[in-house]
Amino acid sequence: MPSMRHVVLFAISIALLLSVARTQQDPGTQFRTEFAKGIELVDTKMIDKAVKRSPSQALLHYEGIYQEKQAGKESGHAAVLALQESWKRVFENSDTVERLDRWLSGAEQAQLQALRTSRDNSWKLWSDF
Repeated sequence: MPSMRHVVLFAISIALLLSVARTQQDPGTQFRTEFAKGIELVDTKMIDKAVKRSPSQALLHYEGIYQEKQAGKESGHAAVLALQESWKRVFENSDTVERLDRWLSGAEQAQLQALRTSRDNSWKLWSDF
């Protein structure tokens, strides 16, 4: 049977791990921050580093900036071009962003909203664990 000392040490270790995990920035926020900084500084290497580090977040972010572009925002248009170019540099033979762009351009607003709602609900569910 474990001693009280071991139980206390175990509980403290778990508490420390949980506190460290909660203070870390979520990957989406980290990607958006790095990407925006790269855009602001016109630093393609910084943008490429963010895309390479977190390609799934890059694709999720692309959906958002695509919507900004469709709404006529110049910043959205510039961000879409920057992410497309970065993806080509980082993943040379990949047409993933082009395929995503084609899908987004053909999707109806109801489909996009259903996708966002489903993704948000899934995120909420998993973040509770």
